[in-house]
Amino acid sequence: MGWICGKTHIYIPQVTIELDRGQWSWDKKRYNIIRYKATLADLVMDGHIPRSLLPSETKMVKDAQKELKEWIDRIRLNEVITFEREKLTIPLTPKQLEYQNCKLGDFSEFNKSWSIKHSKKTHQELQKNPEDWFYYHSLYRENRKTWLEIPYIEIAKRITRPEFIVADLGCGENLLKQKIPNKVLSFDHIAIDDSVVACDISALPLANNQVDVAVLSLALMGSNSDSYVKEAYRILRNMGFIIIAEPSKKWAGKIDDLVKIMTDYGFTQPIVTQTEQFFYLQSFKL
Repeated sequence: MGWICGKTHIYIPQVTIELDRGQWSWDKKRYNIIRYKATLADLVMDGHIPRSLLPSETKMVKDAQKELKEWIDRIRLNEVITFEREKLTIPLTPKQLEYQNCKLGDFSEFNKSWSIKHSKKTHQELQKNPEDWFYYHSLYRENRKTWLEIPYIEIAKRITRPEFIVADLGCGENLLKQKIPNKVLSFDHIAIDDSVVACDISALPLANNQVDVAVLSLALMGSNSDSYVKEAYRILRNMGFIIIAEPSKKWAGKIDDLVKIMTDYGFTQPIVTQTEQFFYLQSFKL
C-alpha cells in the first residue's frame, strides 16, 4: 500500500560514559557506521551493515583489547563508575489489585483447607492434582518476600554440626537443603526434585533412630498434625533434636498445647523462642 505519512520519526538511544580521557559510547560508534548505509530501507530489509563500512577484524580486536586494558586499569585505580536509578513505582490498576487479592485469597484457602483435612486425604488429592501443590508454593514464594524473617533460614543457623543427618518434614521447595552442608532427607506430598521423597509425613518411609535433627518448618498443617511430631520422635536418635517453626498468629494462645503434645510424645520441655511473626520450639529426644 505504501507509506502515506509525510515524515517518519526515528529514535535512536545512545548511551555515553564520561571518562577522564573524554566521552565513550559504543552506541555512537555503531550508529556512525549505520548512518552511512545508502537508505534506511536497505538496512531494514537485509539487517546487515555493508562489510566495506565495517572495520577490519584485526582493528576490532585491537580496539577491544585497548578498551579492555583501559577498563582494567580504571578498576585498579578504583575509578569505578556507578549509576543509581530512581526506583519506578507503578500504581496497580483496579484489575491488577483484584487479581492480587484473589491470589492472597487462594493462599489462605489452601492453608485453611489443608489445616482441617487429614494429611492422608490431602496426600491422595495432591497425587491426583499436583498442580495445586505447585500453585500453592508459587503463592507461598510471593508471600515470603514480605516477611521480616524466613523460618528455614533461622532454622539453618541452629544446625551447627555438619555431620548431623537432618530430616526436613514438609520440605516444600527443599530450600533448607540448599542452606546447610548436612545430609538432608527431604519429604513432602510432592517431590520438587529427585532428592525429595513424596509421602505423607505422618507415615515416613524411614526406620527408627535414623536422624540427628528433625525439622518441621511451617509444616503443621492437617487435622492429624500431632502425628508429625510423633513420627519425628520415632526417626530421631537418642539425644537428637527437633525444631518446629510456626506462625505466631496461627498459634496465638495455643503454644502451650503444642508444647504438651511434644512432651507427651517423649520430648524434653522445649526451648521457646518467639519473634513478631513466628515462634520456634527446640527439644531433645531422651
